[in-house]
Amino acid sequence: MSIVPSTGLVRKLYEDAVQDIEYKSASFWYGWLQRAFNDQDVYHVFEFSSDDGLRRVDVVIQRYDENNDTLSALLWVEFEHPSDTVRTVEAQALDAARRCIMRDGLEFVYVMTTLGVSFRAWTVTYEDQVLEPFHGGPADATRSQYINAGSYEAHVLERFVARVKEHHPLRVAPVVPSRSLPQSG
Repeated sequence: MSIVPSTGLVRKLYEDAVQDIEYKSASFWYGWLQRAFNDQDVYHVFEFSSDDGLRRVDVVIQRYDENNDTLSALLWVEFEHPSDTVRTVEAQALDAARRCIMRDGLEFVYVMTTLGVSFRAWTVTYEDQVLEPFHGGPADATRSQYINAGSYEAHVLERFVARVKEHHPLRVAPVVPSRSLPQSG
């Protein structure tokens, strides 16, 4: 099932992106993500460009935890034009995810890479720090693993978003150094 509705704004953004993919695919994905993460009291979808050493990624989705009054990164999204290489988009996304995990002390973070109107979804863990695919085969930098948003197979992205919302990244538990008990004499 396509993730693109049959009518409306997101359909128009998709159609424009297909016809002029070089410049309009990021607009389509931004519009789609805003609707997928539409609870404005919980999710913050924004364009991201960092001055703190993180590579620039196109969009970050953060989750607000009202109980702790904190914002944590859930999903890093890297948009690329179809003329770019798969290896480039995946390397940029992995680098940003690794830096986020280390900076924020997260157990894992979700990642989405796009080439035009096609996508791939991933998880990067603190332990392994590699792109672990949510769908398809291993990360082998091939376009054949990317799914067009207008195709039947695109429903996997809705499952991915549901997982992101249900299983948000937690912070790595701190390790308390062990000390020897004083010897009584």
